[in-house]
Amino acid sequence: MKYGLLTFLWVVLMGGAFWKYEGSYLIPRQKTAGALAPTPTHEKIDGIDLSAYDGKILLINFWNPDCGCSEFAEPHVKHLEEKFSNQGVSFVTVIVTDHDGAESGLQKAKDHHLPGKLVLDADGKICKDFDILAAPAAVVYDRSGKAVYRGSYNIARFCNNEDSAFVEQTLDAMISGKGKIKESLPFYGCHTIVSK
Repeated sequence: MKYGLLTFLWVVLMGGAFWKYEGSYLIPRQKTAGALAPTPTHEKIDGIDLSAYDGKILLINFWNPDCGCSEFAEPHVKHLEEKFSNQGVSFVTVIVTDHDGAESGLQKAKDHHLPGKLVLDADGKICKDFDILAAPAAVVYDRSGKAVYRGSYNIARFCNNEDSAFVEQTLDAMISGKGKIKESLPFYGCHTIVSK
């Protein structure tokens, strides 16, 4: 009886720990109703004038330095930079962190050589403005400044499923003029400050 109760408690504790550290990230975060992303692009993100990207495709990468999902997505994001930066795609990386982790998050982003200009979102304002519910995530603007995609990079947490490489498929379609731009899809990853 004693061992049965201890085993039961152990299973409950392990299940709770799994859910906290792993399982809750398996459920996609649904987007709230409303616009895809702020428009027009003639706005600023923490001092970066988005109108400087007019006439270019812009990928805004949302990255959390404390999120394993963001780290697993890094090779894919770097692949996108290598594949598309010479084809007129510009990159901005928004570092999603809290005030306490802001400087270390910025340094980690530099150490990891994340693409584009780096912007800190220590108070969650940028995530809130873009309605980003989890990182890693992307917002893609077309050459006219219209947001055409907002959501997860991939349905797989490790960005290793080519069939659901949503951002890459969207960029391919925009550049080639062939294929369909992917619909924005749910977020997979670590919940942002705003979503808590």
